[in-house]
Amino acid sequence: MAREQAEALLEQKSRELFDANQRLTETNAALEARIADALAFQNDLHTQKAALEHTMRNLAEVVATIETISGQSRMLALNATIEAARAGEAGRCFAVVANEVKALANQTREATLRAGKLLREDGAAALAL
Repeated sequence: MAREQAEALLEQKSRELFDANQRLTETNAALEARIADALAFQNDLHTQKAALEHTMRNLAEVVATIETISGQSRMLALNATIEAARAGEAGRCFAVVANEVKALANQTREATLRAGKLLREDGAAALAL
């Protein structure tokens, strides 16, 4: 009878150990799946960050180009104003156009300064994430 009890106890403990091992295996598989998901998410973030950096560089180049054009437009407006003054009364209409070009160039300059500031500040903040 003692032997039967020992065998029954051994069988019970063996089943408990087997069940615990099964639960550990399932938990391990779930953890491995979560780790794989986290790594995939991290890779996606890295890819998105690289794409954002590329876009930010391209936008910075566009802003620099617009800023250069704005500077050239201001210089053109200044030259046109000088030429209009030289032409006297005949250049009066040309002076009006030159002033409008200058105003547009200044608005463009302000817009590019704002865009550059956004790229530097918001872009840096976005890339720091």
